[in-house]
Amino acid sequence: MKAPHYFVLVVLVLISAQQSAAQTAAAQHTITHEEARELLYGALYGQKVLQLDRFGLDEYNDTYFPRFYVFEGTANNPIGSVITGHYAVDSLTGDVWDAIVCREYKSQHLRKLQESLRKRHGISARDYHRLRARGPMC
Repeated sequence: MKAPHYFVLVVLVLISAQQSAAQTAAAQHTITHEEARELLYGALYGQKVLQLDRFGLDEYNDTYFPRFYVFEGTANNPIGSVITGHYAVDSLTGDVWDAIVCREYKSQHLRKLQESLRKRHGISARDYHRLRARGPMC
């Protein structure tokens, strides 16, 4: 009767070790604030918002979505809102999202930046698919 209990214990230890390794790997792959900003500018590449007077990105903490770097876009607008948008960058994968609606930014330019960043951080395609998550507000 002791053998089945031993087997269950071994399986539980292995599962726990695997989850711990996955969490450690995810923590090692966390991209920096600067890299997140670079990816966001890459996502906005070629869009008119970048041509607005005094366009800038202000990072803020969103306690509801701690996995994401969240930015507010602003520009000089004397006759209307200075806010141009809200953006989120996944700190584990480098995916870029609209932080208000469930829309992921995708372009060839951004994809190249993401591939380069993932390679630099040692994030394999398999790691990426395991870590990938939906953006905020999805």
